[in-house]
Amino acid sequence: MNLRTQIAKAFADVPYPGDDNITFSQCEEAQHVLHYLCGKKWHELSIQELRYANALSWLSEAGFQHYLPAYLLAVTTDIGKADVMVLELKYAFIPPRRLTGAANSTFASRIQCLTDAQKETILLTFQKLAHDGAYDETDLEMLHRTFMQFGKA
Repeated sequence: MNLRTQIAKAFADVPYPGDDNITFSQCEEAQHVLHYLCGKKWHELSIQELRYANALSWLSEAGFQHYLPAYLLAVTTDIGKADVMVLELKYAFIPPRRLTGAANSTFASRIQCLTDAQKETILLTFQKLAHDGAYDETDLEMLHRTFMQFGKA
């Protein structure tokens, strides 16, 4: 099974989060993301739309799990068009500097909502990006640490 098929299969059962549960904040940037993604499912978004939305950091746990496969597919389909998403995806898995408070809680919840199959496709995507020269061993190690530290409820 190729990586794109694995990604689609791993996230196939993730429901649309609902219009009121896409983002976690009421700030201007989050409202922009909400307006842009409202009513859209992950498989309906093009690379250009994802570039415009710049959404991962503003998504709720349910929104993150729902839209993440679109980002994974984008970076594995056309890394040139998805260039900004490569960094956005990496940053989505870097733990906050402060290990207490709302940022840490949101980060941990995002990681904990992912299934083992979803984590495996994320790891395979990071490995592909490392093979393509967009990521390096440090990025792969960071993802492993993130899953070990935050991956259990």
